[in-house]
Amino acid sequence: MDKKPISSKTDFGAFKWLGMVWVAVGAVVGGALMGWLLDYLLGTRFVFLVVFLLLGVGGGFWKAYKTIMKEFSNENHK
Repeated sequence: MDKKPISSKTDFGAFKWLGMVWVAVGAVVGGALMGWLLDYLLGTRFVFLVVFLLLGVGGGFWKAYKTIMKEFSNENHK
């Protein structure tokens, strides 16, 4: 059996992408929870939930976009 030695430069690309997904999901869930809490405390009906949910979705997509663009710009310079 020919085993390759594990180096300190092992590519953990899958973990980077998985982390990006968790950040996007966290932004959406966090926005929804904050909106729900504000609606609950202020007695409004789904106003802040919708606003903060949309902000969470936008923030999640923005972070994913920035991560993807950074990764592709790094690959082009290698």
